Amino acid sequence: MLAAIEAGGTKFVLAVAHTPDKILDHIRLDTKHPDETMAEVIAYFRQAEKRFGTPISKLGIGAFGPITIDPKSPDYGVLGDTGKVKWIGASFPERLAEFKVPMKIDTDVNGSGIGEALKGAGEGLSLIAYVTVGTGVGIGITRNGSPMHDGISPFEMGHVYPPRHPEDDFPGNCPPHGPCLEGLACGPSIKERWGTDLSSLPSDHIGLKFEAHYLGHLAQMIILTHAPDRIVFGGGVMKTPGLMDMVREKAEQLLNGYIRHERLDPGLKTYICPPSLDDLAGIQGALYLAEQAV
Repeated sequence: MLAAIEAGGTKFVLAVAHTPDKILDHIRLDTKHPDETMAEVIAYFRQAEKRFGTPISKLGIGAFGPITIDPKSPDYGVLGDTGKVKWIGASFPERLAEFKVPMKIDTDVNGSGIGEALKGAGEGLSLIAYVTVGTGVGIGITRNGSPMHDGISPFEMGHVYPPRHPEDDFPGNCPPHGPCLEGLACGPSIKERWGTDLSSLPSDHIGLKFEAHYLGHLAQMIILTHAPDRIVFGGGVMKTPGLMDMVREKAEQLLNGYIRHERLDPGLKTYICPPSLDDLAGIQGALYLAEQAV
């Protein structure tokens, strides 16, 4: 039986399955202290083994970060200098060692990207970019369902510096970078800036224009640097009514006809899209990671 964990900064999603596309059960837990959270994780998987009458054979994990995802590193699966201070140094392989099974670990955004690429909005396409805009801004690029990150780190495009909107003087809230893309466009920066989340603002509020400006620049950058077959925008912020269309409009304006391809449909209505799996993209991807564990 496959076991999967989508480990987020605010919630953990757990699932068990016989195959990645046949989920037997899944639950959501709040992210607490690592001792408490991981005890709940282990208890759930042990109960699942009894309930379904089969032991866990492989584990897949898509986790918040920064996290070491090089399986050759002695720190594989260990969280780095994360904003969740109590989780710094937490090791998933160490915490889950009692299962004695193969384990594959990647970032949470790559997990969601894998899920959407293989079973969601990118199914049947080759190169997919998955963007999540929520607690942070993360980008995962997959080719044929596998993340493209053979170098020193997964992609960290959320920390590039986009051109400022001319009316925006917010200093940004990213601890190391200030007004990087994440520091200007993530959920916490929106709340710090406006005192509420984006979906609670009036539809004509300038906050939506700012958000579309920064995410439109991100979409243009992804197109110019990776030329994916499709860009999937997910995360809580992207559920704001009207925002997806504003991002499409800004990205198309910035491209200005420079790149022409049949996939770049008028208005980018198909090319830039929401996730088909919605909130299950991450756990679906983690199940595919489990299947690949050796």
